[in-house]
Amino acid sequence: MYATYQTEGSRGALAKDPSFEPEFARQIALVKTMQVRFVEVFDPLAQYLLELYAHLEWGLPLDEFDTH
Repeated sequence: MYATYQTEGSRGALAKDPSFEPEFARQIALVKTMQVRFVEVFDPLAQYLLELYAHLEWGLPLDEFDTH
């Protein structure tokens, strides 16, 4: 979803939609249950191996890693 800076799809418009609030609350509850960890890897070879492991172990796509 990209910012449009228009009234349609804005936070105010979504808040008026009766189906938005329950779904928004459900998504907040889902995020609260998440566990997040990060590791900073400087060595390009080690970073590649970590990305490959994450792909094989958890099925993460290989194209979502920032390797620049």
